[in-house]
Amino acid sequence: MSDIRQRLQSVKDEAADFFAHVGSLHPAHRSVALRNCLTPADWQGSDAIREKLAAVMTDICDLIKKAPLLGPTSLSSHQKNTRRMVSALSFRCYECWGNRVEYNEDTPIARIEAGEADYDIGVAEAESIFLEALRKTIELLELAEPQAAAKPPIGHDREELAAEGASVTNAELYRRPGGSGTRGPKTDLDTALRVQEIVLRLSNGESWKDKLPEICEALDGAKIRFPKGWPDRGLDSWADAAASEPELAKKAIAHYRSNAQKLSPKLSQTLSDSPEFTKPQ
Repeated sequence: MSDIRQRLQSVKDEAADFFAHVGSLHPAHRSVALRNCLTPADWQGSDAIREKLAAVMTDICDLIKKAPLLGPTSLSSHQKNTRRMVSALSFRCYECWGNRVEYNEDTPIARIEAGEADYDIGVAEAESIFLEALRKTIELLELAEPQAAAKPPIGHDREELAAEGASVTNAELYRRPGGSGTRGPKTDLDTALRVQEIVLRLSNGESWKDKLPEICEALDGAKIRFPKGWPDRGLDSWADAAASEPELAKKAIAHYRSNAQKLSPKLSQTLSDSPEFTKPQ
């Protein structure tokens, strides 16, 4: 894993040098398309970086496939990040979108078909897109690390941890309920707190709604139950809802987060002390 991180850093550094070099040669095109102005020599640096990028992203893809907390949605996100970085090195912006239904309140008004497109961009935008896709790749890599899926120890009760001021880790939220370690069904409080923890962890200081596909993938991986009426709408998972009816998924997640605060204000506050926390929206 450390080797992959080093290779990503090397790609990042070389890409920064490449964008700076091209920007200095063609300052007039810093913010506008410049593909037609580049010479074969200008493209040499890009070709070398793309080759290194392809190798490291392939290795990360293999890690994602093996990671117990990640699934098809994460793999799709990784492929999109890869495509966006490769396109950015050619001063192109790649975009794609899945099938989705647009609603006016609860009434469906249009169905948008899946598609993709790319177009010419300038150096500044290409560098910004490259770095953003790289950042998202690093986030996925962190979730793919073995310790992210470690089985938590069975120990103190959650309320006791909060009362003692102990920090609540990801692992402690995934253990079986009950201070004695006995088996039993998950409680509503337990489920709400697990949703709360997943949202806070994956939002990482940003709006959790912008991370909806990744959050829903993690909810499926954690086997968080979704609303009973979803199958009637053709939704069989959180990932389905994120792709087809994102507003419905957001409402369900917000409901779980609200329950976490109502059912256990003390422990929810322990979780929400992290700076990225915001009240459910």
